[in-house]
Amino acid sequence: MAKRFWVPYAAYDVESIRMWLEEKADEGYRLKKMKPYFAVFEETDREHLKFHLEPTLKDAREPESEVVEAHADRGWTYAGTLADHFHVYYAEKDTPDFYTDPHSVKWKYEEKLKKERWGIFWSIPGFLLLFLLDLDFLNGFSDPILWILQNLQVYHLLYLSFIVLGLMTKVITYRRHKKYVENLDEKEDFQTPSTGIFRMVNLMGNFLFYGAAIGILLFAFSADQEMYGYREIENLDFEPVITLEEIEELKDPDFREEEPFDYGNYASVRKSIFLNDQIVIDENLWIINRYSPGLQTTYYQVSSQWILNFFEDRLISRVEKSTGDTDSIKETYGNVSVSYFDVPELRTMILRMEDRLMVVNYRGRVDLKSFKELIAERFSASVESALAKSE
Repeated sequence: MAKRFWVPYAAYDVESIRMWLEEKADEGYRLKKMKPYFAVFEETDREHLKFHLEPTLKDAREPESEVVEAHADRGWTYAGTLADHFHVYYAEKDTPDFYTDPHSVKWKYEEKLKKERWGIFWSIPGFLLLFLLDLDFLNGFSDPILWILQNLQVYHLLYLSFIVLGLMTKVITYRRHKKYVENLDEKEDFQTPSTGIFRMVNLMGNFLFYGAAIGILLFAFSADQEMYGYREIENLDFEPVITLEEIEELKDPDFREEEPFDYGNYASVRKSIFLNDQIVIDENLWIINRYSPGLQTTYYQVSSQWILNFFEDRLISRVEKSTGDTDSIKETYGNVSVSYFDVPELRTMILRMEDRLMVVNYRGRVDLKSFKELIAERFSASVESALAKSE
């Protein structure tokens, strides 16, 4: 009858595993199949067996049949392999010891140690890159601080903490593995470097490490547009302060009748740790044989006054850097403060009231300066309406 037992030692701690297997044989359980966490045993009469764990290298899955037969001729029976770690052999107590070259054994473990070291080395940038791609970090190199304010969410911190904890346990495992290899030549002074508690910690670390990666991948590839907050403007639960068609009509009330055009828009609604709300609305007009104006309006509700001040400064700094315009026009209309950057290629307006910010980026023929007061009045009415609803 087969029975499973938890392996209480890490795979590199072969001396402890060997003694554990001998103890199980004395209890009447002979190893049937070696597994990393739950080894399979068959119930037998109490046997006095000795075990040998031969480290693998190229024969990572199972030894060659000729090798198994050669050891069997010397009284050693092959009992299974823990892939990429060791082959298990057992024999009667009075059987001549399993011949191993100590230098060869140590060399094999040093090769495994090198492989483990490279695995940790490459996993760090690999998993961090995966994490940052999920955050769309490629769009945040121009201003990483502003990008963090706009995008960082609680689940990102959880993923990052899982990755860090997982890496810590991998490093601890590597150091203990290294200590074991260093002590191979001094068996009389060797002390077991692995415990049942550490085994559980290591297992939990691997679970966190790879669980975080799987979670990021699942979220990135299974989320639909609604999860990311993409929708049509008509489906928003508030009225935009200004639209692209309104701006064009303010300049030319008859522009719709002059030439055919096509209109497109989408809105993105999301939150971050620092922003209670951020709504980005992109609009584009394709006017045949003429030009294609575009408007992006972004609405922010910020979680605290300090973050609001800092966030506004970062937004202004980014506009100054991208446009080269450091002489913005700053005015106040009622309770709304307005910063205006008059660059023909991309006119930008940043409005602030209470805990709300609005950023207007316009690309087109209209000079927004003459409409600052109108946009500020509409923004003020929108904020007052939102505050009244929240009371």
